[in-house]
Amino acid sequence: MERTLEVRWFYEGRAPDDVVAWFNTLNPRQHPKREDLYLISDDPSLNVKWRSGQIELKRRSGNRSETAFAEHVRGTQEYWQKWSFPLTKDAPDLQHNDPSNLWLRVEKARLQRVYMPSEQRALLGTLSEPDPANALVELTRVTCGNCSAWTICMEAKGPTRALPGTLRQMGRFVFSRGTSPTLELSQSFGYVGWLKHVTSRGGTTAPEDQKTP
Repeated sequence: MERTLEVRWFYEGRAPDDVVAWFNTLNPRQHPKREDLYLISDDPSLNVKWRSGQIELKRRSGNRSETAFAEHVRGTQEYWQKWSFPLTKDAPDLQHNDPSNLWLRVEKARLQRVYMPSEQRALLGTLSEPDPANALVELTRVTCGNCSAWTICMEAKGPTRALPGTLRQMGRFVFSRGTSPTLELSQSFGYVGWLKHVTSRGGTTAPEDQKTP
């Protein structure tokens, strides 16, 4: 099982050139394009996807809460627990045949920057967590049917006790680099919330059940 603390934002269309230019100053790694299948769900706290011959299950735990990494970067942080289950060789090939029509095909093109604890020490000097978790930030172009969007995620991954401090300190560091984009609380929600909204109303304004209380 893997534990994460994440803040994610979604916006319609392609990422603006200035957002891509800013993200590239972080020296990210470009990942190969991939395709994930998401199980249609009315529960925004449950994320089930089919990826590369395995089922990945993410369950949100605890309360969602508002956070800010800069005056112009505000979002909702969420704790997640993640499990991965390999499929048997005779499992159905859902990417090519889904008779249930319960899975949504999402194409992704990702840029990702990972900050290991050793690099965090070198960059920050004094750490709020003596044994920090891994931190990462990603910029992803996502396409589902005729709808496309770009999403930014700031995430800490590792021991639960180290997640809040790592996310807070590294989020402030990342979004203080150069001219980072304005990211709004109203656009901060997870994949399930985005897909639910895409299939029900179109666009990427947060569904009512995804808004911060």
